Amino acid sequence: MTHVTTSNDVYKYLHQTFANLNHEEFWILLLNRSNRVIGKFLISKGGQAGTVADPKIIFKTALENNAANIVLAHNHPSGSLKPSESDDNLTRNMVASGNLLSLYGRSPDFCQ
Repeated sequence: MTHVTTSNDVYKYLHQTFANLNHEEFWILLLNRSNRVIGKFLISKGGQAGTVADPKIIFKTALENNAANIVLAHNHPSGSLKPSESDDNLTRNMVASGNLLSLYGRSPDFCQ
């Protein structure tokens, strides 16, 4: 199992998933208590300008698979590494929701 402790670990793990896509995809990595990947699931596939990240689907997937921690990731087909305002808002909302469920995803600073 892959051990994930930094954004660089996530990048290495997901690089091939996102390489050469011309549309956005949103993925969840499920981690056990030791931060080892126990699952990788596609949450949504969108267009060139965005995709949907439905919290109900995200947290249902995590809970059904007994994840202790989660990492959420999506690509920007433009190649931009700068998160949009929408990305920042989504991150804050997901962190708050995950904390309510004791699914301790990384803080918004994790990928910066």
